[in-house]
Amino acid sequence: MIRAIFVDLGNFIVYFEPWFFSEALAGYVPGKTAEEIHEILTNDSGSQLLKLFEEDRITDDRYYQEVCMRIGERVPEAAFWDMFSRVQFWPNKPVIDLMRAIRLHHPRLWIIVVSNVDKIRHRYIWNEWLSFANGSTSSCEVRASKPEPIIFRMAMMLAKAMPDECFLADDLMPNVEAARKIGIHAHWYDKEDMDRDRKLHDRLGSLGIRIPFINDPQ
Repeated sequence: MIRAIFVDLGNFIVYFEPWFFSEALAGYVPGKTAEEIHEILTNDSGSQLLKLFEEDRITDDRYYQEVCMRIGERVPEAAFWDMFSRVQFWPNKPVIDLMRAIRLHHPRLWIIVVSNVDKIRHRYIWNEWLSFANGSTSSCEVRASKPEPIIFRMAMMLAKAMPDECFLADDLMPNVEAARKIGIHAHWYDKEDMDRDRKLHDRLGSLGIRIPFINDPQ
């Protein structure tokens, strides 16, 4: 019996496009194009900097200062964090509606956020769209990132559940495979699949988490 559902954030609960942050920053950096800024933020060095921030190994001030130094412009701090948190995300309504329906029809199930995310964006997304969640063991809280097994084990500890009592939905196959290796039921949510929401609904149903399919015509 499933006792806990582990949910990803980016490209599952919310859609995520890092390009929008680069494009917004370009409005404050006259000497660089959005493409150049995006390369700075997403190359190996930029990705490692973000990973450190997502695992809470550097402060938000350090991340802000490093980004400003790399793009060659001191962006107003309030504007920086507003763009960082807001402009990159928009809700995946079918999945949010599904999670809310699960909370309604299966109130004893734990729904836990398990995502690689920094505390700034985690707080923003939590306040905006995660009223259905019971808790979180995201990277900024456990100082580890998926697909490392520790992040899943921390979620299991929070839910007081064994691996075969847990279900993970994630858009990245390496995370799905890592969860399966430790015995968690895991489902790949392929954002390119037009039938992705039906497949998620049906997989949950096969595990005993049955609710009406929200997108069905009434």
